[in-house]
Amino acid sequence: MAMDYANDRILIVDHLYGLIEVSLSAGERQYFSSSDPSNMNSIELDLANNRLLVSEGAGYGIYQADLTTRSFSTFSAAVGSGNELIAINDSTSELVKTGFVQRVFDLDTAGYTDVSFTD
Repeated sequence: MAMDYANDRILIVDHLYGLIEVSLSAGERQYFSSSDPSNMNSIELDLANNRLLVSEGAGYGIYQADLTTRSFSTFSAAVGSGNELIAINDSTSELVKTGFVQRVFDLDTAGYTDVSFTD
């Protein structure tokens, strides 16, 4: 779920029906786009770049959707397996992806670095 206050909506991943947006003021629901990636797992708003980032749960990629046009394109296909959760670190302009392979992506270039978390 992602709160998009700038556009008066909540964006929700429904694993059966795709990405749904709910109007905060009116409560109305509608599909975000007719071309949602299948098997969405996690979403994160990147308001600085007017986009929504979507992790594809089977590990096929991270997609980006323009918040105005609602069109999807590939942010990165180099995600590794086990594409679980994504989160943006605003202070570093990075996207962190967890799963079997942990990667940190540059939000501007989609370049990445593999990271390891140890005790």
